[in-house]
Amino acid sequence: MNEQGINTSCWYCSDENVKGHLDRQFKSTVAWDIPLLEGYQYRFFKNYAYKGSLYGGFFGLINLGIIKALFKEPKSVIVVHGWGYFINVLVIIFAKLAGHIVCIRGESPYSQEMLKGKINRFCKKIMLQFCLFQFADKFLFIGSQNKAFYQYYGVNESKLVFAPYAVDNARFQEAARNLSGRKEELRRDLKVPPRANVILFSGKYMAKKRPMDLLMAFKELSTSEKCLVMVGDGEMKGQMDDFIQTHKLQNVT
Repeated sequence: MNEQGINTSCWYCSDENVKGHLDRQFKSTVAWDIPLLEGYQYRFFKNYAYKGSLYGGFFGLINLGIIKALFKEPKSVIVVHGWGYFINVLVIIFAKLAGHIVCIRGESPYSQEMLKGKINRFCKKIMLQFCLFQFADKFLFIGSQNKAFYQYYGVNESKLVFAPYAVDNARFQEAARNLSGRKEELRRDLKVPPRANVILFSGKYMAKKRPMDLLMAFKELSTSEKCLVMVGDGEMKGQMDDFIQTHKLQNVT
């Protein structure tokens, strides 16, 4: 964004992802292998929460210095990523009071929301639709399910802006070029039969991602020219391994 002439600064409430941390869903330590703090302006704000952490629940991030900073900034577009922490809610409210344009970007899908109880959704109707969402000028949705979520909570079409995930295309294109001549080698490394059709799963091994559904479906496939490659980790790995062993599934990596 800065390279395109859009003066952009990122305000952080935690440095846990920069240092590397234990991902509780992957059940493993995650550290990025690319520089996260280069090429743009950024600030880290002190967290005043008791035992503050990204995993400390709603009150895990209380960075009060951001509120003061909002009133010092010239009129800007403020993008707030969700409302899962107390500081998110404060920024949405006080950014609007400070005269900024407020955009909320979340990832909540409509289908998952409908699995929640009626009382839960009723309370969220009051808190989101009639309270918090009133302070936002725009809502950045990542896809059709996320758009439907906002519409369910009363957001008008005129306030919805499509903002899909940004991908480092150059990084993936370079990797594709480097691997393009190694197809057969890669298939051998992954124990993929020469003529097999490959089904790929990439995600966390957790109930929400439903990896067991794919394993059970793969078991029912009648063709022998099949291979299932599952990329990920998480709490269900043991259950998945047991299923593979019990049913003697072949061509699962």
